[in-house]
Amino acid sequence: GKFVDAKQFLKQVARQRRGRGEDRGAAECILRLGSLPEADVESKVAAVQAAQQLGDAFRGVELLKEAAQLLEKQNKRNEALQMLSDAAEIDPFDSELRVRLAREFLAIGQPKRARAYLSFETAGDDPELLLALATVEFAEGKEEDARIAMARVLALAPDREPEIARLAE
Repeated sequence: GKFVDAKQFLKQVARQRRGRGEDRGAAECILRLGSLPEADVESKVAAVQAAQQLGDAFRGVELLKEAAQLLEKQNKRNEALQMLSDAAEIDPFDSELRVRLAREFLAIGQPKRARAYLSFETAGDDPELLLALATVEFAEGKEEDARIAMARVLALAPDREPEIARLAE
């Protein structure tokens, strides 16, 4: 189809530009290819590197999120989570992404990986995330932070008291 033609053409132009030492022009072609609506995961990942080469980290993050979305549609959850983790590394201030990653890793039973994205800021007023944060803080020997998180859970969701009591034992 049209995408395959565009892909071949843009890759060819990128090769020619690279051959002439026009690295920026080559990167722009790869970025354009990965930005097409029909772009596949491979093209998007290549475009992420091109975006970084061009100094456009924000575009790289968006492309990683798009690649993750495609991977999720293909039921490749682990690969999708890796793309999102890479995006969070490039943009550590994307709190929405950090919350999502914390939830995803907790959902698949990986609290240690969730820990990288869990903080009082990302947990916000979410009793589930605060409870997870308290659990991890206890495991790391940070009892004061764990107790603060538990107090917030109790304030927000008094019905969770039995879970808090178990955690505090």
